[in-house]
Amino acid sequence: MSSLSAQRSKALVSVIVPSYNASRHICETLESVLAQTYRNLEVIVIDDGSKDHTPDIVANYARRDSRIRLVNQPNAGVGAARNRGIAEASGVFIAPLDADDVWYTQKLEKQVASLQRNGEEWGFAYCWSKSINGWSKSINERGEARLPLAHRPIRGKVFHALIYKNIVGNASVPLFRTSAVREVGGYRTRAEQGGVQGCEDWDFTLRVAAKYLVDEVPDCLVGYRKSGSTMSSNVLGMAKSYEFIMSELRRNYQIPEKLMGWSAGHFYNYLLPMAYSSGNSDAVLQFLKVICRSDLAIFLSPPLYRMVIVTLLRKIAGPNFPKRRRLEESAPKPPKPPGLHWIPAHWVEERRWAKVQNGSI
Repeated sequence: MSSLSAQRSKALVSVIVPSYNASRHICETLESVLAQTYRNLEVIVIDDGSKDHTPDIVANYARRDSRIRLVNQPNAGVGAARNRGIAEASGVFIAPLDADDVWYTQKLEKQVASLQRNGEEWGFAYCWSKSINGWSKSINERGEARLPLAHRPIRGKVFHALIYKNIVGNASVPLFRTSAVREVGGYRTRAEQGGVQGCEDWDFTLRVAAKYLVDEVPDCLVGYRKSGSTMSSNVLGMAKSYEFIMSELRRNYQIPEKLMGWSAGHFYNYLLPMAYSSGNSDAVLQFLKVICRSDLAIFLSPPLYRMVIVTLLRKIAGPNFPKRRRLEESAPKPPKPPGLHWIPAHWVEERRWAKVQNGSI
């Protein structure tokens, strides 16, 4: 059998790309899909009412490669766009990909092999990702492209682990079995979340993980785009989205309150530097209050205290304190979450992670 025939005999993967004003990066994103070693693909780009040249760019690609298809819809948010793509999909597997992220060449090949190796009870496979900036250069953030948390594989029943911390990382990482996607329903839409969005991908993986086993591919196969502007925008919307999905989680599942507190501590600790870097002192103080109520162990992180002090000084001396250098203003770097990096915090994290994995919370 020729290599082309062998590829065509493989299971079809439906790549779902929601796009909105994505003209800056959509070419690189689509090129990363077309460069996959796994070739049996359909690429469904859902243009969510873009006002730039995104539809024209995608239409150009569709004329060059019959695997690419453009679907237009009025703006309804990323969750609705992904749902439209799922409705249009005909593949055995579904692979979401945000319109500014990139995949590395063996991403789909390794994840398809994982799900085909395992049985139908395995709902999705995830891999690792690394952050990249607007120019596709790696952002060297602590703890990325590594074995998550306690440096051991996380596979099988990961529902509680995924509540504790979003180990999947971002929407461009998982490869889903289509049958599992159909069973749990679609992504939460912006309308369902009261006009906000940001955590619908985490919610979706949680709902699949509640019913299915999950596999891990221990390789860095995704470039997750971060920039100062995108990170600092709409942190309050992300917080509202998180509260919505967690309230739905509480309503549908019995989850230990201690685990929910740890989850909130991790998440608001993730949002905190975004609010801080954008000078949103009110959001910083709001998130600190949530952390105080949810998980005091976060205060074992020394970098957090600098943010607290500077935020209080900004409230007194004005939002521009301290004055930023011109270079930093022209090319802002995304802040690093303080995390639980101090040695006492490592000890706390290890103990918690052991409880999450063995179900002894």
